[in-house]
Amino acid sequence: ATWPRALGCAINVATTSAAPGLTNYHAHAAPVLQRHCVECHRPGGTAPFALDAYEQAAPRAAAIADAVTSRRMPPWKPDPAGSGTFVGANRLSDAELTRIQQWAKDGAPEGDPTALPPAPTVTPGWKLGKPDLIVTPTEAFTLGPEGTDVFRIFVIRLPVSSSKYVTGLEFRPGNARVVHHANIRLDRTPQSREFDE
Repeated sequence: ATWPRALGCAINVATTSAAPGLTNYHAHAAPVLQRHCVECHRPGGTAPFALDAYEQAAPRAAAIADAVTSRRMPPWKPDPAGSGTFVGANRLSDAELTRIQQWAKDGAPEGDPTALPPAPTVTPGWKLGKPDLIVTPTEAFTLGPEGTDVFRIFVIRLPVSSSKYVTGLEFRPGNARVVHHANIRLDRTPQSREFDE
């Protein structure tokens, strides 16, 4: 940074390029965000804001570091200590976590744009391929424009008459701008139906 001086004031003219040795966006943070975040945090994605460009990620650097340090993001519930290995697991490694924390601590410098790896390819439509079965709620649910988060249970009966083996499941909300996530489970008891009512 340079410091032009005028009578009675100091103006900080900062640059976004990274000083040597600093963790920067293009070389360090962007690959982590691309690998774990931009599937949802992209234009047209399910997240409320995009993280696929420096201008979008830098102002949120501290919040990103906090979200990944607390393991709220990316949203991956299984405990790595006892859950085994899942195909498609989306959890930051310790090295990736440290990289994001350091980038935020260093002031979220941009770095050299030519160091940015190619953007990941996002598959349009069904991510797991065309499904064998699609189920939807029988009634629409309208969310009001104000208030706090709404946690709602919907019971969807599965139209199957014999045993089926499930190899994958994909949740697609009707309006991704208002639906944050879904917890999906099988419930052979009446409890979910009672909550739904």
